[in-house]
Parts: sequence; structure tokens; C-alpha cells
Amino acid sequence: DLYLYNDVQANRPVMEVKRDDFFPRVPISKPRIVVFYSPTCPSCQAYRPKFVELAQDIKRELWKTKLTSYSVSCEAHPKLCREAGVESYPTVQLTLDKGTTW
Repeated sequence: DLYLYNDVQANRPVMEVKRDDFFPRVPISKPRIVVFYSPTCPSCQAYRPKFVELAQDIKRELWKTKLTSYSVSCEAHPKLCREAGVESYPTVQLTLDKGTTW
């Protein structure tokens, strides 16, 4: 399977990106945290529960910030990963006000 986060159900804390044009369609001003991964990467598989827990905490505790958690499979969407400057897995990026990304 190309996606590690397909089965995350509890209030959908992590949204699995399944379109190559997804980020261009989401306003840059929308706060988000994104994990870029390869489904075959052992480190990505080990990090998965930690990212899901973080996303659940964000959804529960920081809901007023409108911060949304996303995951992107770089095997399914290599173009998105290249455009985001992903060089290793997993890579986590936080985008806040006016598109500033860390």
C-alpha cells in the first residue's frame, strides 16, 4: 500500500493527501503541519503513531488555531514532495501565518 495513514479514524486527526494538486488548492495562509513519508521507510513506520498522537493533541487542545494535520506519501506523490523540498523521510513541515514554513 502507498499510504500509511489511511486507517486513521478517530475524528480524522490526520488527513491523507491523495491529489497531486492538493496544496495548490489549500490557501498558503491556512496553518498546517505535514509529514512527508515513504510507506516502506522503517523510520516513517516507527514515527507514524507519534504523528497521529500529535495530530490528536492538536485537534483536541489547539482547535482554536485551525491547525490541520496532513500526511503525504512521497511514493504516491513525488511531485508534491519535490516541490516541498523533501530530501529525507520522514520530513515534518509546519506552515503558519502568511506561508512561513519550518
